[in-house]
Amino acid sequence: MDQSSSSTLRQYWVNLHNSADLENFYQDMETEGGDLYIPNRRVDIFSRLGDSSVTGYLLTDREAELVRQDSRVSEVGLSE
Repeated sequence: MDQSSSSTLRQYWVNLHNSADLENFYQDMETEGGDLYIPNRRVDIFSRLGDSSVTGYLLTDREAELVRQDSRVSEVGLSE
């Protein structure tokens, strides 16, 4: 991965295994202070699909790889 793609924010869909985890996941992603798999910044949203377990976040490619490792996450995909 080149330096430009590792620092450029891109639109990623993040899908959780369980919608019961939504509120905690929102809190973790959308406030300062991440953990092992959550960025250490307030992550901006580009789309929230109501009560769906899918949310669109602006992430770098590296952040997307880390979020993908969170046990609550079933899938992370680049928005087309």
